[in-house]
Order: sequence, then structure tokens, then C-alpha cells
Amino acid sequence: NRFITAGLETTIYVMHANTIADDPDLPRLFDIKPLASLKGAGTIIATRFDTVEATLSIPARRRFYFVQQIETPMAKYCGATEEDVLRSYRHTEYEIITIGDHLAKQLAEMGRTSTVLDVGLYTALYPHLPRQWDGRQPFRVLMYGSPADYKGGADNPKIAAALRERFGANIEVNSFHRDIAAPGWADNHYRPQSTSEVARVYQAHDLYVYASLSDGFAMTPVEAMSCGTPVVLTDFSGKDQYAEDGIN
Repeated sequence: NRFITAGLETTIYVMHANTIADDPDLPRLFDIKPLASLKGAGTIIATRFDTVEATLSIPARRRFYFVQQIETPMAKYCGATEEDVLRSYRHTEYEIITIGDHLAKQLAEMGRTSTVLDVGLYTALYPHLPRQWDGRQPFRVLMYGSPADYKGGADNPKIAAALRERFGANIEVNSFHRDIAAPGWADNHYRPQSTSEVARVYQAHDLYVYASLSDGFAMTPVEAMSCGTPVVLTDFSGKDQYAEDGIN
């Protein structure tokens, strides 16, 4: 949508037959087509390791690979190997764009230069919003419902159990995910389908806990922060682009 409102003709090409869900709060201005129908482009932006391989043979004047994280931890969830992922970073036909110095450093160790987009503005966008717990019981904790272990999925049941052991009946541990059914560790599960519905879920909770192991840039903590919901994060490198300990 932002490319289009900037005057650029833009189409999303998907690898498989899946579609991008519509958000009633955010009208979709772009077309969605199968990648097999793309015969050429002015600019191709590959957004994942497998789309690099899939677009190599398509004629284009410029090619970019947008790297949000070094994707080896998620390889098995895509039916790929770590070598499949690492190969994508070696294709010099693509200029690499990253979203943080930590990723640029990792890519440099692989022999690749990259352009870092300054997303430090997120820190200024989402400063600490004073929000005092109103004392209601139970204290409501929200966690992301992904089963993927690189997003902390394997640790979520342990965290939920530890919270309940510590606080007993005074805590409620809930989950959310737009596309995944309720996990066994959650008291309640939410599947918000629009931006405004997502915001209401965050705002209804007293704390958001995000236990990722390797995210390059995780959007859900940024969303929670923008709703004024306090956030607890594990120490993955990508959080440094927007989260300051003791500040927000």
C-alpha cells in the first residue's frame, strides 16, 4: 500500500496458492498474483530465502533481497535445510537490504555487504506510556500463539506453567494468533482478523510476553507497545531496533 501511495505500480506475487488476508481497517490497494505469472519486472524485491531462488530466472532491472532475519532457525518449518537458507545470501545478483546493524554484521561475516535501513525511529515512535495496573484480578498476560520454536513456541508452555505456579489463581495466561488454533497452554485464545481487533486484544491485557529466540525484527512487540501494553522480551538481537530496557 505504501509503495502504491508513493506512486509506484506494485504487485505481490506469492509462491503458492495462499492469499493475503484482507484487513477491513486497511484496504488492500495491490494485486496478488501467482509467481509463475511474473515474466519480468523493473524491480524485484525478494522477501524470503526461497523467493530468491524462485525469482533468479525472471528478468529484472534491479533485484533486492529484504533480510529481516538470518532465517536458518525457520528452515525446517519451510521444508528446507540450513544450507538452502545460506545459499540465498550468496546470490550476488541481489542487493541486500537489512533492518539493523546486527544483521549487517552477520551478513558481512558471510562475505556480503548490505544497506541498513534506519528503523531507529521505532524507538521514538513508541516511548513508554504510563499505565498503572488497576488492581483487577486476575492479572492478564498475553503471549503469541506460534508453535515455532524459533519464535519461542517450545518455551511458551513452560512460561505459562511457571506464571501459574508463581501467581496461582491471580493470573490468566492467554494467547493469540490470526491463523492458528488455540494452544493447550492458554486459558483463552484470540484470533483477531483486523487491525482494530488486534489493538483491542493488546489493550485488554496487562502484559505482553514475547519469548522469541532469533527474530530479526518482531512486529507483535511493536504493536503491543503502540497500544500502551507493557512488554517483556527475551534478549534476541532484533529487539534493539525498538526496545530499550527500563524505558519502553
